[in-house]
Amino acid sequence: MIVTMTVTRNLVLGAVAAVAMIAGAARAQDPAPNDLLLATLWTQRSVEYKGNALSVYALARIRLDQALADPGWTAAPAEQKGDFATLPPAVVLDVDETVLDNSLYEVWLMKNNQTFSTRTWDAFCAAQLARAIPGAVEFTQYADSKGVKVFYITNRGVETEKDTRENMVKLGFP
Repeated sequence: MIVTMTVTRNLVLGAVAAVAMIAGAARAQDPAPNDLLLATLWTQRSVEYKGNALSVYALARIRLDQALADPGWTAAPAEQKGDFATLPPAVVLDVDETVLDNSLYEVWLMKNNQTFSTRTWDAFCAAQLARAIPGAVEFTQYADSKGVKVFYITNRGVETEKDTRENMVKLGFP
């Protein structure tokens, strides 16, 4: 009888230990890492991002002044034909992540466990929530004040053009 109770007791203790180990291993899985998280946090919160953007636009202003002082200067000498020096000066900028910060869209994607789709992107554009990249408004206003034509290019769909223009005007872009 004593032998049987010892064996039974050991089996019960072994079963309890096995259940405890299995229960510990059966915890919820960590969510998959999201590449957008750190990139979006860096864009929205870091002083380095803001400093880099401001530095780039400050340098652009210096280079614009240098270009305007030299009537023969061109950004693309190999591509110029004819008397390009008589053409009015211009600055050409991409819209997304060059003058407009779309990180709020990335936040929405993460919060809703979504990936990019034209439908959600168009809705974001319609909401006109994009913010200006630091220094972009000031640079484009400066260029405009110097008589430089500012052109914006984008691969956004034509259905977002009106909202994009309105968003940019609200932010102060010429």
